[in-house]
Amino acid sequence: MSVIKIRLSNLSLQGTLSSLDFATFPNLLYFEINSNRFEGKIPHEIGNLSSILMLSLSDNPIKGHIPPEIWNLTTLNILDLSSCNLTGQIPHEIGNLRNLNLLLLGQNSFSGHIPEEIGMLSQLLELDLGRNSVRENSIINWKLDHVRKSLSL
Repeated sequence: MSVIKIRLSNLSLQGTLSSLDFATFPNLLYFEINSNRFEGKIPHEIGNLSSILMLSLSDNPIKGHIPPEIWNLTTLNILDLSSCNLTGQIPHEIGNLRNLNLLLLGQNSFSGHIPEEIGMLSQLLELDLGRNSVRENSIINWKLDHVRKSLSL
């Protein structure tokens, strides 16, 4: 028997994610720890969650860049990293996540252009990049006409 769902939201938990051994959860489908007080960076080991469908770390004082391993989690349907303290640019590798339905990256400190590869996310239903310092790309609106967007640029 293996763990497929971890839901620990709104519990005032604190600590870092680096203390978790993500390799011990090879069949994890849902990892939801939003609205707590987890600090530090998102560890690279999160890339071991190769079957993950939902990753929600929102509303935690996590900082730094999104680790590149996240862009290899191609089974993701929901990625919610909103309301953290994440920085840097949204990389072109975001186009790897072709199964995404929800991409929520609002209320962080992302900068630069929105990568055109977001337009490759044909399953996307909701996109939130609001309250960041990203610059809109006109091709994004054309390719994502079907998506409910919150860009607030």
